[in-house]
Amino acid sequence: MGTLKKFWHKPAIKVCIILIPLLCILWLLGAGYLDAYYDGIFTEVIGIVITVLFVQWIFDKKNIKDMDQKELDKIEQEQKQELAQIEKFDRILQKYIQEYTFYFNCVTTPIDKRDDAKTELNDSFKWSDMHDLHNSGLSLSKNINNSAVHYFYQYEQKIKEYMITILTQSQFKYYKEIDKSFLEFIDVSVNGDCKEFILANDVNKQLADVAINVMKNHSEEYIDGINRGDDGYKSNLATPYYILYNLMIEEKRIITEYQILIESILIN
Repeated sequence: MGTLKKFWHKPAIKVCIILIPLLCILWLLGAGYLDAYYDGIFTEVIGIVITVLFVQWIFDKKNIKDMDQKELDKIEQEQKQELAQIEKFDRILQKYIQEYTFYFNCVTTPIDKRDDAKTELNDSFKWSDMHDLHNSGLSLSKNINNSAVHYFYQYEQKIKEYMITILTQSQFKYYKEIDKSFLEFIDVSVNGDCKEFILANDVNKQLADVAINVMKNHSEEYIDGINRGDDGYKSNLATPYYILYNLMIEEKRIITEYQILIESILIN
């Protein structure tokens, strides 16, 4: 019934239904089947029909315009609601990113060069710069007996879990770039997860010292071996640390791009 109603309300259908009988009458007149009396009536009817069709066209056009405006108002309202939701979750996410940034910089900076006041992610660091990752992050609000890499992984995990929560509870219809950014971070985090091995070395100092010696004194040789595909380097105790290094490079890129994205969304 609904389909039939939509079919009838199409202007072209209405015109055809009216014009076809009129054309038949025209043919009859032309063939001489109807006399002149009916010819005059027919002319008047044609004028009335044209007027009715014109008025109907104006009303249909207005209705379409009204429908378009209602649809635009609906879209605008949905965008406002989605934007409010984004602004709400981003406030929490920024708190995690702030802590993540602090320990990211601790892990990627030798302890004698750390700057606790720095609020941006370390923009250039080498693998060899990470050799103090098992030392304390020296934050007064945290247990100084725990290492910088311990807290880095803690906040990296919080960011990942929060992103997963947002993706499962929210659907971004108008800001799909956020979905893409979150999924990319989650993918990098899962695929580069070596925290069990690395955090175990907070206690096992002997193994940690072997890996750190490679990082600090033989990083170029190790990276060259990895790039050559040498299996001996792939099974090295330093390999999880090199995976962490690459994970941090990728996560830095994703978070930096997200910060630019979210700023552009909230400003607009």
